[in-house]
Amino acid sequence: MLGIYQSEVKMRSTAFSSRMADEVAVIMEPFYSDTDNPAYLEFEDKTEEYREAYEKETVNLVRFPNGTVLTEHQYAVYHKYEIVDGRLYERDWGPLHYRKRTKRCKRMQVMENVPYYKVYQTFEEFVEERYVTSYYEEQKAFGYYYNPDAFYDWYSIGGRWPDMFLVKDDCGEYGIVDRSWTCADKETKAPDGYHWTCAARKKDIAWQTMYD
Repeated sequence: MLGIYQSEVKMRSTAFSSRMADEVAVIMEPFYSDTDNPAYLEFEDKTEEYREAYEKETVNLVRFPNGTVLTEHQYAVYHKYEIVDGRLYERDWGPLHYRKRTKRCKRMQVMENVPYYKVYQTFEEFVEERYVTSYYEEQKAFGYYYNPDAFYDWYSIGGRWPDMFLVKDDCGEYGIVDRSWTCADKETKAPDGYHWTCAARKKDIAWQTMYD
């Protein structure tokens, strides 16, 4: 994240490049997966799907030696243990990282195929714990907002194609490139008196020199 923000600051280090970034952002916003603009969002109602799971689906439980009972989906269980044929094993055990039924596992009890409605006292508690999904008062439903047209979560201007246009070295308005790691060490050689950029005013682009 620090690298992304540093790139953003660098890309906006000149007035022209900052305006370029703003123009691109406006065009890209309708396809952003994390947009908070209501014009591009739809509500996905998951209430019925979750209720069916609560009433009909089952889950495996693990009782720890201290009496704590957790589902197989909770972090304290899944990050360290796995259930195989009704028995509990430690995953990635020892220097060889293999599955092992340790002494601790033998002291823990597995309860298979317990209905969710017996694990959670209420449907609301089930949704909060299992799916971490919010309840929206205006929708009277559990669900989330999402962008159905989204196809990206971040982008960089220039990126993998940073050297698109030639401008003269004395050109004062050009885009500051945010180079992708795929070409960070590969800079296209420019003719003497010119340099490559990802954006510029059309009048400043050396079209004939590029063609030549």
